[in-house]
Amino acid sequence: MTDRSKAMVEFSKNRSEQKIEYVKSVISQMEMEHKKISVYSVQKASGVSKTFIYAHSELIDLIRNLKGEKKPDISAEAADTVIAALKVEIEELKKENKMLKQDRLWKEKYLSAKEENELLKKRIEKLEGQLY
Repeated sequence: MTDRSKAMVEFSKNRSEQKIEYVKSVISQMEMEHKKISVYSVQKASGVSKTFIYAHSELIDLIRNLKGEKKPDISAEAADTVIAALKVEIEELKKENKMLKQDRLWKEKYLSAKEENELLKKRIEKLEGQLY
């Protein structure tokens, strides 16, 4: 890395750290003023993007702690069970979706055939009227 690149990286890190400290100060100010603290409200008050807040876990943790939110504690076994159940549900939904698409096609074919049938009935009535 060149000296210029190193300097730019260092500048970027310093700027990011300054923003983090600024956002923390905004959060503490909001806390003192008993304002609602959420990612959205902090983002609006500080002027940084939600992406910036979410990219820095220390800010998210601070916001969650002040909101009283806790990270869900889930074991690996429980996570695997949930994933397996969701995969089964996805497969069932895919099958149902396929059936619904087939039903829709049959309905369209039925309506088309019914319309054609009505046209043929009218044509037969017209031809019979010409015969008699």
